[in-house]
Amino acid sequence: MSRPTDEATERRLASRELGQAQRKILAIRNFYIANAILWGFPMLFSLLLPWFLLKALFVGGFVLMITGAVRVRQSPFVWSILIAAIWTVVVVGWIGFGFEVASFRFALVAVWTVGCWLMLPATVRVKALIARHPDLWISKRMQPGGRRRRTGKRP
Repeated sequence: MSRPTDEATERRLASRELGQAQRKILAIRNFYIANAILWGFPMLFSLLLPWFLLKALFVGGFVLMITGAVRVRQSPFVWSILIAAIWTVVVVGWIGFGFEVASFRFALVAVWTVGCWLMLPATVRVKALIARHPDLWISKRMQPGGRRRRTGKRP
């Protein structure tokens, strides 16, 4: 008789933890919206320049940032790694091309990149919780292809 109660308690705690995780994912989504906005400024500037490769890189990065902001709710781990990796490439490219690393702009980009990587543990936790409790309604909502809005009915 204690078994069902333990299982019900575990499911309730997991559901609560997934609810908190979902709020963290929404905060990460807002960060990624800011990412897209920040990426959009140099992208717009690059459109004025004659170099096609530079335009393609910035437009591609902008599209990825927008897609990440939209898709992070359904695949937080994948999009967090991808966006953090993109910013890491920007930092490495900045250093590799010999741009000024003692500048305020570089410091902002480096701090932003670290911020992207610091969001990864929350997404790992979400991924583990969903894998452990795939039958919870909130898990189903957070999985790829899950419902986006609550309809009032739980599956």
